[in-house]
Amino acid sequence: MEDIPHKPLSSPTRDDVLTSDLLLQVNWLALNNPENGGTIITSYNLQYDDASEGKTWTNLTGHLSDEIELNFGVNWSIEIGKIYLFRYRAKNVHGWGEFSS
Repeated sequence: MEDIPHKPLSSPTRDDVLTSDLLLQVNWLALNNPENGGTIITSYNLQYDDASEGKTWTNLTGHLSDEIELNFGVNWSIEIGKIYLFRYRAKNVHGWGEFSS
């Protein structure tokens, strides 16, 4: 039976090779069957909290237009020593699933 995608089991992770003082590069895992809800994923929506300890979330990619890339780089408002949280969710023909932790 087809349904919306499941909540991703993992959170986005920092790409230590590409991340620098001026860029936070994050990667996340594709959702495959059965986590994809039994149908093709049409978009991944990535958000970050801009160092707000998870209080405020900002859409980075995949919300207003479909995006299926599994990585993204943030190079604005990044400050050394601050902690940035990221989360993502997936969409298929049945709608959006829950955000990852």
